[in-house]
Amino acid sequence: MKRLLVIVCFIFSTNFSFACSCIGKSKMKKEVEKTNVVFTGKIISSKIYEEKNEYNENLNFTEVEYQVLIIERLKGEIKTDTLTIYTGLGNGDCGIKFQTGKSYIIYSNYEDEHFNNGKKVQNYVSTNICTRTIEYESKEYKKIRKYARRKGYC
Repeated sequence: MKRLLVIVCFIFSTNFSFACSCIGKSKMKKEVEKTNVVFTGKIISSKIYEEKNEYNENLNFTEVEYQVLIIERLKGEIKTDTLTIYTGLGNGDCGIKFQTGKSYIIYSNYEDEHFNNGKKVQNYVSTNICTRTIEYESKEYKKIRKYARRKGYC
């Protein structure tokens, strides 16, 4: 009985944790429709930030800010040649581990505002592992481009 009580106490005394899970890989057409910005881009820099949680000081958020050089817009409005992307670290937090210098096909969404180290950031996009974002593949790129042209996105 004591052993069971110790196990139950241990289970209910652990800290909260959040994990990400996505069921299966989404289809290209569905992901193009679902996201509002799709483009090819090259990662040119990254910075890691820890955001303080104003409601729970034991539950801070760590994220990565990437600067991406836009190679080609496939869907959505992009007004600059570089974009800022925020995502998690990629260890169960839904984030994508981009590598500086590599090119990717990025499915993303514009977000209204974001606070980074207490500073308000606007005009940025976010992505995660639940989108179809992948390292650049010629076959995928051609399929998206054909579909996006047929739909009038680019």
